[in-house]
Amino acid sequence: MRSLYSLAWRNLASRRLRTFLTGTAIALGVAAVFATSLIAQSAQARTASLARQVSQADLQIAPRDSDTLDARWLDVVRAHPDVAIASPEVVYATVLLEPPGAWLIVVGVEPDQYAAMERVELASGRALTPLTRPWVVVPERWAKEYHVTLGGRLTLPLENGTTIELLVVGLLKHRDDAGAALRDRIALVPLTTLQDALGWRKRLTRIRVKLQPGREASAHRVEASLGRALDEHALAQTNPVVVSKVDSGSNTDLLYGMMTAGLAMTGSVILLVAALLIVNTCW
Repeated sequence: MRSLYSLAWRNLASRRLRTFLTGTAIALGVAAVFATSLIAQSAQARTASLARQVSQADLQIAPRDSDTLDARWLDVVRAHPDVAIASPEVVYATVLLEPPGAWLIVVGVEPDQYAAMERVELASGRALTPLTRPWVVVPERWAKEYHVTLGGRLTLPLENGTTIELLVVGLLKHRDDAGAALRDRIALVPLTTLQDALGWRKRLTRIRVKLQPGREASAHRVEASLGRALDEHALAQTNPVVVSKVDSGSNTDLLYGMMTAGLAMTGSVILLVAALLIVNTCW
């Protein structure tokens, strides 16, 4: 056994360049393995940061088995002691008839609840206040792109073949940050206006939740508690819902899982190649 070790060391010493390259490969493989978890963690943290720039909500209530959820869930969510604000929303993405070809995500909201949750800043026009006629507040940059001004009108096509005309009463101020790409495509209308137009008067797309002050740090605990409370409610039998963090979702988790697995595989391959080189160098 002693002569075997001596032979191995002699081979390593006689092939210094190969030995150096092999050691470098080992170091790279080990570094790749350790970097895998660091990259995944930093990517998740960055995604969470970007999500917070788009929305100030902590949790989201969404339907589990259908496209919409029963509007009665709103009262149930608001009754939970850890919930400070529950903002009901209907989301409708469409290509407008006027201005023609303009793509827009129209979100129906309760103005007071939405304004209390989000940092709504207007470049011009009026705030989210009730009016007697259907109104819309559009992003400032989007309005410039499609030459939309205050007092102008948007024409939305509906799924039933009809249209609805909305009066532009305000322009949402552009914030030049990482969330701008999405936020500059979101317009706000009264919740009841969009519900009536779509025939969803008793339906919602989602309920976004802001927790009581001091509870944000324990969002995972509140998420589990609220999820259990909703699962035990009678409404869950006909319209089950899912409670989730706003800054994460199944698609994001899958993406991170694939990325982590790919990086781990790369590190493993590097280590395997280094091991083969060691064997070849020693013998």
